[in-house]
Amino acid sequence: MVKLQGLLGYIYIPLFKFALFIIAPLYITFSPRSKAKVTELLTLSLYYIWLFYYMSFLPTWNLRIYYFILTNVLTSVVFLQIVLAHLAMPTDPMTEEEEFVKH
Repeated sequence: MVKLQGLLGYIYIPLFKFALFIIAPLYITFSPRSKAKVTELLTLSLYYIWLFYYMSFLPTWNLRIYYFILTNVLTSVVFLQIVLAHLAMPTDPMTEEEEFVKH
């Protein structure tokens, strides 16, 4: 599996995008790092309401499910690029000495 890890990542990392629909509200609710929980939960709820309202214009449930899956699969290319670009970033807490914090 380790030999195939580099290739399999291109398959399973985009699938994590679907998990974010569940993980995001849980993280906001239970994470001590979340500073504006009410605002974040409100905007996330508004996004979910807008998404389901938008999909309600499709005539059948099959089309709604296909639309949801297709749009998430197509945009997973961008998600994959963001994940791969951020894997090399440090995970240490920010300090006041960081270059981008000073500016």
